[in-house]
Amino acid sequence: YRIIPRAILFIRTGRRIPLHGGGASVRSFIHIRDVADGTWRVAQAGKPGEVYHLSTGRLISIRELVERICSRLGVAFDECVDIVGERLGKDAAYILDSTKARESLGWQDHVELDAGLDETIAWVDRNLDELRQQPMNYIHQK
Repeated sequence: YRIIPRAILFIRTGRRIPLHGGGASVRSFIHIRDVADGTWRVAQAGKPGEVYHLSTGRLISIRELVERICSRLGVAFDECVDIVGERLGKDAAYILDSTKARESLGWQDHVELDAGLDETIAWVDRNLDELRQQPMNYIHQK
């Protein structure tokens, strides 16, 4: 139910995407393969008790991200997005410094955002029939 697969799924199923606070918050999106590689490197060569952040150096607002997804799917942003109020407690930015992981573990991110978006679009398209059977709204489990 994260923003990238959710935006793609909503567009593919004709639902409008609620964009909290206009999508002003900023994030650094990282591909799971880069996270897995970093986690493996920490497990293999990290020092016990140390903290290693894994992050790209690319920041993008949620709005810009959704605009990019819309463009890749050939739909107009205004036709599939509703600007809604900000969620309570939502962070304005998530920014991590991955210098330590890069320098001490030789880690680096490899998957560019657009390539990751294309992979996720292809995955949603391959699995769209199954995804249509799943709940579209997040249900918090305790």
